Amino acid sequence: MHHFDFLGELSLIVAAAIVVILIFQKVKLPAIIGLIFTGILLGQSVFGIIKDLTLIEILAELGVVLLLFTIGLEFSLDELKRLKEIVLIGGTAQIVATIGVAALLLLFLFPLFGIVLSWRESVFLGIVIAASSTAICLKLLADRDELSLPHGRIALGILILQDVAIVPMVIAVTFLSPTADGSLVKIARDLGLLILFSTAIIIGFQLAMPRLVRLLAEIHAKEALALGAILLCFGSAYLTSLAGLSLALGGFIAGIIIASTDESHKIAHSVEPLRDALTSLFFVSVGLLLNLNWSYLPIYLLIAVGVIILKFIIVAVISSLLGYSMRESLMGRHDAGRKLGEFSFV
Repeated sequence: MHHFDFLGELSLIVAAAIVVILIFQKVKLPAIIGLIFTGILLGQSVFGIIKDLTLIEILAELGVVLLLFTIGLEFSLDELKRLKEIVLIGGTAQIVATIGVAALLLLFLFPLFGIVLSWRESVFLGIVIAASSTAICLKLLADRDELSLPHGRIALGILILQDVAIVPMVIAVTFLSPTADGSLVKIARDLGLLILFSTAIIIGFQLAMPRLVRLLAEIHAKEALALGAILLCFGSAYLTSLAGLSLALGGFIAGIIIASTDESHKIAHSVEPLRDALTSLFFVSVGLLLNLNWSYLPIYLLIAVGVIILKFIIVAVISSLLGYSMRESLMGRHDAGRKLGEFSFV
């Protein structure tokens, strides 16, 4: 696509998004929903105006990385360590329970509707259902200033672990393929190498990033600090992607490490405009990627309601067992698992 064509389509997306957001504000609906709806209107589901999504997807991915980076800047490593119980126990239990319960329901209930799935297909769909959208959930929490509240912490802990769990999920999906020829030994070896590589990267980040931030601060130029922040954010995302982890997780890790420096607030302020613009493109791109067959709308709604109820119950129960109040459990569940994630779209 010629770059001028791309600018025209980008301008159309921005103009349409502004109009839709204004309409959604009038009816008291979140701007995020308006952005996704904009993508649905402009994409193949309705008008089919935007066809080449290559550059849009790249910009959108950068927006998610910046979003997680700025959220990381609001936390310290000590605060994250205090979440280890809900991260390790609650997050793992949520993923395993959701996959197991969803797979069983798909295996035994779908035949009642004339759809017969094998156990491999049921487990695969269970993995898809288990993932939630980190970007959407955390953006909603940030917009409502609820990330520091107990239910916000529950949601954050579960979402962090889900991002880390993408690697074993992808390996599991590959192993479930009927044509898969990988052995359990090979899978264990690959996971071990990924863990070692990821650990080395994180240790390197902890040693290097605070020093680099202090060096940038000594330049006394806000442009240098802003560009340095973007370098650390995107560089971290790239390195974590080499380990098989998500780009967004790399941005989040960079944010938490830099949060301990004196310049963290200046850095957050310097990247906010770019973050907001690119994150908006991400939500539009979600709608653009959808190709809805409107004749199946009742089925879409039924599946969506079923997924929401299933994940609502599972995370509420797990959070309650970990000692959170019922209100905190329900709120945390409401935020952490009501949406399918980017991995699910893939």
